[in-house]
Amino acid sequence: AVRSLWMFVMTLSFSRHRFVRFVERQDLATWLDCHVRAFEFFSGTPRTVLLDNLKAGVIRPDLYDPTINRAYAELERHYGFTIDPAKVATPEHKGKVERQMPIVRQQLVAGRSYRDLAELNEKALHWCREAVGHEPHGTTGEAPLLRFERQEQASLQPLPEQPFDPPAWAELKVHPDHHVVFERSYYSLPTRFVGKTVWLRATRRLVEIFCDDVLVKTHHRAPRRGSWMTDQNDYPEAAKAFLFAHPAWCRKKAEE
Repeated sequence: AVRSLWMFVMTLSFSRHRFVRFVERQDLATWLDCHVRAFEFFSGTPRTVLLDNLKAGVIRPDLYDPTINRAYAELERHYGFTIDPAKVATPEHKGKVERQMPIVRQQLVAGRSYRDLAELNEKALHWCREAVGHEPHGTTGEAPLLRFERQEQASLQPLPEQPFDPPAWAELKVHPDHHVVFERSYYSLPTRFVGKTVWLRATRRLVEIFCDDVLVKTHHRAPRRGSWMTDQNDYPEAAKAFLFAHPAWCRKKAEE
C-alpha cells in the first residue's frame, strides 16, 4: 500500500552530516521524538537549532519575539540549545536542509518500495552513515561524516545524563465543579481558580497546573480516561459537607 509520509532532516552546518527520519505525522510528540533521535545519532547537541516555523515548534512566528511551543521550549532547556526560527517564507535561511530534500527523495524514495516504515528508517540511517556520509560535499569538498568526526563532533554539547520526559501542555478553563478536563479525565483545583484559565503540564506520572506561570496544583496522572483526580480539600467547607457527607454525619444532622 502507498502511504503518505513526511521527512525530518537535521543537518549540521559545518560538516553537512545529516540525520533523516520518515514519519507519519507532524504532531508535537513526533517533532520532539525526532529531535531526541537526532541528538542521539550525533552523540551530542548543537548550540543552535535553526528550524522551520511549523506549529509543533513555533506557535506564532515573529522575527524578534516568536512564541515557542511550551513543550519544545522544555526540550531546548533540557538539551541546552537555542531555538532560532527561520524567517517566514524565506527558504534560503535554511538552505542547508532545503537542498537536501530532493536528494533524499531521489536516493531513498523514488522508484523504491519498503516493507514498512521501520525498514525505510533503517535504510535512511544507513544512507546517512555509509552512503552520502562518505561522498564529498559540493560546498566543503569533504565527506560529511569524516569532516564531522575530525572537526565538528568535539564542538557538540554532551547529551544530558537524564532522558527527556516529553510533556504535554494544554490551556484549560476551570469549571464550576472545580475541575479541568484533560484527555477526558478530571483534575481539581481550589475554589479561587474557578472560572480562570490555567495551563496544565502532563508527564507520564504527574499533572502540574499553573496559573499566571505559578504552580498551583499537582496531581498524579490519571490511570485511565474518565478518572476523577479530586482533592477534597479543594472544595469549600459547605460543599464538602454536601458532597462527602457520610451516614454518621447525616444522622447527626437529622437529629439536629
